[in-house]
Parts: sequence; C-alpha cells; structure tokens
Amino acid sequence: MSDDQANSDATFSKRIGARLRALRERRRLTLQEVERRTGGSIRYTVLGSYERGERTPGIRRILELAELYEEPIEELLRGLHGQPRQRTLDTGRAVLHLERLRSAPREAEALTRFVDGLQRIRGDYGTVILTIRSADIVTMSAVYGTDPQDLRQRIVDWGVLEP
Repeated sequence: MSDDQANSDATFSKRIGARLRALRERRRLTLQEVERRTGGSIRYTVLGSYERGERTPGIRRILELAELYEEPIEELLRGLHGQPRQRTLDTGRAVLHLERLRSAPREAEALTRFVDGLQRIRGDYGTVILTIRSADIVTMSAVYGTDPQDLRQRIVDWGVLEP
C-alpha cells in the first residue's frame, strides 16, 4: 500500500468516524445504548474505535448504523473523499413564474401547494411572479426526497425558475 493510499484511508476513517459520532450524539445515544439497540452486533468498544478513526467500518456496519441513526446512506457518505458536502444553496432569492407553475407537470403539485400557502400567508395574490428564499428550495427538496440542486434543476426544467 502506498503512503498516499494509507493517508487517504486514514482520512476516510477519521471523517466517517466523526460523522458517526455526530449522528449518535445528535440522537443523544451513548455507545452502550447503540450496542443494546443493535442487539450486540456492534460492540460499544468497536463503535468507539470507529468514531475515533482508529478502525474503518465495513459497508454492512455503515448501513446498519445509518439505519439506526435514520440517516440516508448517501447523505452519510457524501463528501467523505474530499469533495465538499453541499447541504444548502446560496442565501439569495429565487423568482418563480406562477403562470408557468400552473401549467407545470403533475410532479410540481407539492411546489404549487407550497406557493399557494406562501401567497395566503403573505396576502400576495394576483402577481405573475413570486420571490422565495433559496432556503425554501432546500426545505422543498426534503418534501421531494432529493437534494436542493436537483430540485432547483427540476424547477428550471419545468420553466418555472430561470437558470
């Protein structure tokens, strides 16, 4: 094994370990509670060594922990090899074309309901555009079960949002 490969493996171990620890702590679980919840299949001492980056968990362990922590596996693994972990969009605004939204495909129904709700809250009727925060796209991406960049592209493809 080359030095570069060893360094890459060590970096991966530390990153996945830190992510696993953060997920466990977010759920306020102790190492021992994780062992109990896995029926002893993951010993607390082993989990501790994963979290410290001393050992690298195999894919089965990663899948088991992702399920226990209710974290999508793709989110757990995203960004572990140096690429940035993009979780949000810019903090700017997005302008939606409401007439185009009304003729968008059926897939856009959740966005239409969201926009209708915003219009009610704002008392903003009769306009042809609606300005939303980019953070609203992040929120809507959870409804669509996708990442914000994908949802933004879908909305562009529907003709509702300028690229």
